[in-house]
Order: sequence, then C-alpha cells, then structure tokens
Amino acid sequence: MTALYRPSAQVKKGDRFLDQARNLRDKWKDLIPSGDLVTLQNRITLASEMRVGLDSKSGLSKISHARTYRKYTLETLRIVKATSDRARDANVIIINDETQEEQRQRIVGVAETIYRSFFGYKDPFPTPEQESIWVKSVWAMACVKTGTEMSLSTDLAEKLNLQLAKAGPRFRDDIKKRVTPLVERHYKFVTNKSPESFNENAELSRRLKTDAYFSDTTEGKLGLPYRHPIIQQVINIVWFNDRSGDGVVFSNNFNPMPYETIALVLTVIKVSTHESATHCTSSDMIFVTQDVITQEFHAFPGMGGVFGRKTG
Repeated sequence: MTALYRPSAQVKKGDRFLDQARNLRDKWKDLIPSGDLVTLQNRITLASEMRVGLDSKSGLSKISHARTYRKYTLETLRIVKATSDRARDANVIIINDETQEEQRQRIVGVAETIYRSFFGYKDPFPTPEQESIWVKSVWAMACVKTGTEMSLSTDLAEKLNLQLAKAGPRFRDDIKKRVTPLVERHYKFVTNKSPESFNENAELSRRLKTDAYFSDTTEGKLGLPYRHPIIQQVINIVWFNDRSGDGVVFSNNFNPMPYETIALVLTVIKVSTHESATHCTSSDMIFVTQDVITQEFHAFPGMGGVFGRKTG
C-alpha cells in the first residue's frame, strides 16, 4: 500500500487542510457576512465530526473514511478561502468608495449591533458608568470589525451616546414582547380581561411557587428545577431566531451560555408571570417597575447561588 493511500497519510493531509480552514475563518471572520460564516462553521464542524469518527473504523472502512475526510476538508478549505477572499475584497471596495460620513455611519451601525449584544450576555441593566465604558469599547471593536480607523472625538462620542442610549430600552421591550406569549401558553394564563379571568390568573400565580416557575412539569408532576421547556424556547427565540440573531452573530460570547443570559431569561419569565396574572402592560413592566426588575435580576439565584457566582 503506497503512502498516499495509507489512512494515516490521508488523515494527516485532512488535518492540515482543516487547520488551514480554521485559521482563515478566524482571520477574516469579522468581515465575512454572518450567513456565510454560519455556513463555513457548519462545514468545519462536520469535518471535525468526521475526524472523530475515524477512531472507530478499521480495514477498508477506515481507508474509505480517511479518503472521504481528506477530500471533504480540502473542499472546505477551498470554500473558506473563496469566501474570505470575497469578503476581504468587498471590504476594500467599500472603504475606497465611501465618504467619511458614510464610513462613520457604517461604523456606528456595527457599534450599535455590538452594543445591543452586551445587554444579552454582560448585563441587561448596566449602570451609567458601565454604559459609558461600553460606548468606548464598542467603537474600538466596530473599527476593527469594519477594518477602518476613525478616532472617537468628543463630539462624536456625545452623538454616539445619544444613539446608543435607546438600545437598552429597545432590547428589554423586545425581549418582553417575545416572552409574554410563551408565558401565557406554557403557564395557561387566561388572556381576556374579565373579572373572572383576573381572579383565575391571580390564583394560578399564587400556586406557582418560586421553584415551580422553572421546573419540568412532565406528566403533571413537579420535576427537576431549571428544566422547564420555556427556558430553552426563550433563549432560541431571543438570541437564535435567525442568522441575524446575536447568539449567531456573536456565537463566541454565547458558547457556553453566559450566567447573565440565563438569569435574564429566568427574571423575565418570572416577571411576565406576575404581569399575566395582573394584566399589567409591557410598558408598565419596562418603565414603571424598572428598579424592581433590576433588583430581581441581580438577586436571582442564578447570579450567585445556583450557578455559583455573581456578576462583576
């Protein structure tokens, strides 16, 4: 058997191709469109799984598998290279053709996207001091991501602060609107506003003990805590609903899932449960009881008890 067809030689070549593909993806991932980046990641993940599967093969099966692995990783490398080249060239064209104002707007757009993601994995209720630090941080990150250089002047910082100040309320309002229908469906709240439904919902809310909010209730029995299906559904619909979701675009920040994200999900579910029982509106929840929500989030067991740490 020639060296070319030895499984070890095929695997060695495949490993080299896969490493090169990963390096190219990491080098240009800030310029590659999110949809293309997901496609590349899926191919790289599948190639990695093929590599693991080789360990259980032997004989002709291993030879065939090793050859398939080498061919697949080579094709993956070609696709990653072509995608990276297109993204790099497109970015150079944009930079060369745009005016300074167009460049500024492009950076601001990326900065706002990054800034919004912070509410999902850093802190949904940052202090003014935190927000000020975030503004400077996201501007620098946006410049790197867009491949541009533009200093954050005092005047520009003030304008950016005003624009980004709306991101937090929008994020919290959006997550609340997404969670409310799930809460009503999973916990079987009555959605009409008749006196009878108010009493029924209030009684349902009283019966829901703290642990019961999030426990698996399979077959009508109270099961393991923090296993209620609504938790995963909220995470999916808020951060992974499509390719533009923050969990997809900023996948490195949501893998593993941050403690802050889980605590936020549990807090919103809990508060939405109270809202469904009292027929309080989303705007009431976001603006009238903001201090209560903030305290609920930071005091939640997930931020210091169940998951073993507090936010910094």
